[in-house]
Amino acid sequence: MPRSSPAVRNAALRQKFSLFGAPIRFDNLFQIGERKELLNRNINEIHIAQRKDVSVEIHDLAAFDNVEPNGEQLPAFITGRLHLPNDSIDQLTLLIAVNNIIKATTRSFPMEAGRHGFGALVPEDSFRSGKNLVQIIVLPESESD
Repeated sequence: MPRSSPAVRNAALRQKFSLFGAPIRFDNLFQIGERKELLNRNINEIHIAQRKDVSVEIHDLAAFDNVEPNGEQLPAFITGRLHLPNDSIDQLTLLIAVNNIIKATTRSFPMEAGRHGFGALVPEDSFRSGKNLVQIIVLPESESD
């Protein structure tokens, strides 16, 4: 693979600094999405309105039953499906909490009639050894726009 010129590397570095700040901090990579002001907040300590008419299915939920934080794999990419009451919804904003702490925000995407998918990456330090509680909070559309 050919090496890039110093000018190209410097331009790429400047772009990374503009996106993530300088110096680049790993935790800044997760400070994206809507409602990011809620990241790292305990869901039991804040009031969050949520939709009650949407059911959530988290893929491979058993992966969170026996997590080993120092193991080779962590279930840090959390995916699933939403079952909606109708087809008229384009996207919804979701909060993903691990052990009651909001660790990611994402938006759903349409899949088929009455169903949406979602996925988000959470930081590795979100997990503790053993069983971990993962919760998906579906925000009302007024908070999703």
